[in-house]
Amino acid sequence: MKKWSFLLVLFFIGCSHQNVEPKKEVPVVKPVVKPVVKPVLTPEEIEAKRIQKIKDSIQKEFLKRIDNLALKNIKKAPLYRDKNEFVIDPNTQLMWQDDKSVIRDKYYQTEAESRCENLKFKNYENWRLAKQNELYSIVDKRYYPAIKPVFKNISIGKYWASESTKYVDFTYGDIGEGHLGKAYVRCVRKSIVLRFKTKRDMSLYEAIKGNNDTFYVYQNKTGKFDKFVYFEYPFLELEGFTRSLFNLWYKPRKIKKPNDNIKMEKLNLPKPLQLVKSEYETNEMFEARKIRLQKQREEKIALLKKEYQKKLDEKKAKLKEELNKYLLQKAEVQEEQKYKDSIKEAKLKEFQKIAFNTMMGKFYLVKKSYDAEKEIMYATLKSKRANYKALLEIKVPVMDSLDFVNNIDKIKIEPNFLFKDGKIILTSVKVSLHNKTYYTKVIKQNYEITNRETGLEYDSNFDFIMNQKFEL
Repeated sequence: MKKWSFLLVLFFIGCSHQNVEPKKEVPVVKPVVKPVVKPVLTPEEIEAKRIQKIKDSIQKEFLKRIDNLALKNIKKAPLYRDKNEFVIDPNTQLMWQDDKSVIRDKYYQTEAESRCENLKFKNYENWRLAKQNELYSIVDKRYYPAIKPVFKNISIGKYWASESTKYVDFTYGDIGEGHLGKAYVRCVRKSIVLRFKTKRDMSLYEAIKGNNDTFYVYQNKTGKFDKFVYFEYPFLELEGFTRSLFNLWYKPRKIKKPNDNIKMEKLNLPKPLQLVKSEYETNEMFEARKIRLQKQREEKIALLKKEYQKKLDEKKAKLKEELNKYLLQKAEVQEEQKYKDSIKEAKLKEFQKIAFNTMMGKFYLVKKSYDAEKEIMYATLKSKRANYKALLEIKVPVMDSLDFVNNIDKIKIEPNFLFKDGKIILTSVKVSLHNKTYYTKVIKQNYEITNRETGLEYDSNFDFIMNQKFEL
């Protein structure tokens, strides 16, 4: 019985193997890699690409020179109080809020953080609650309250820090921690601080890269650059400013020529053999030792000379590479100067506009009077930086007059100037409000010189663009 069972099992196994189909090999399909075909550029596209490369190189060098006017390492500079009710610390590069609210309003700490985050003070945002060590940096225990005297709004009491339950008490300048209920808040924000060697460097930097977050100091003194001070003749000041910007841009890029003198250390070869025959060796043994050592010396000399020659060849190859790079850079600089010459006049106009905008600042109107019968608004055009003003007649209908006065700070002003015979002349002004333009006539214009500090130098040889219309 067992025998028949065993045979049946073998039979079924054989049948199952007969019914199983052999596995088919799946062919591996390799991905077809298509060759990258670079687009064929037209001669015009190649030339445009070359010009753009030159432009980028010139602009990069120009901005680098502008950056080099500023020394970013501020050390032991005094705190500076701006007229806009904030204090700037050049050492920590922090701007501190210092208006009446810092001694008037108290908050729970949960409110203090959101108070600073939502603060929009004097056109500045990004305020935050100060850290405890930041608050302590303005403590001065020689005074009572214990705060540096540059701060005008001071109070005896505790001020919240951003760390949970931490504070600084300016009564005696102590730090502490604990639940206080309500306390004062003095917000802070980061402010970029740059130091310049001269006011001239500072003004040039501000003209190209200045922004509201930058604070400037010069000649180891503090002072925000908020007004350009003219010579007695503002045209000369504008000319000098334009020339300085143009020279920074036009000056060829410096490239260093590699030194073609290859310096190599002296090859130290093994000293000649000075053998002494021992009494314990025969003449044959001595000669054999002499030949063996001489052979070793020659092999060592050959190896040293080979290594020396290899280093020399490497230095020669490196020098050749540096010379080729130098010649390439020299050709690039020549191309850059050739391109600069081709756009010289246009660039002069551009820098003239930048210099003028920096000197004059934003223009604004100040109402003098209104004649309802003639429908004429008499207003003074002023610039925020220069001591410049012009009297204007603006044709404003009676129905628009009240809205015009109430929104005088929102009026868009587009003055047109002419540089002629050493003078800056206002030829016309476009005045518009709510997309409506009002006819404007220039009655009188003048400069009032209130301060004659030393300004930018004047160079009579500079090719300044004369007798041209200048539109902002």
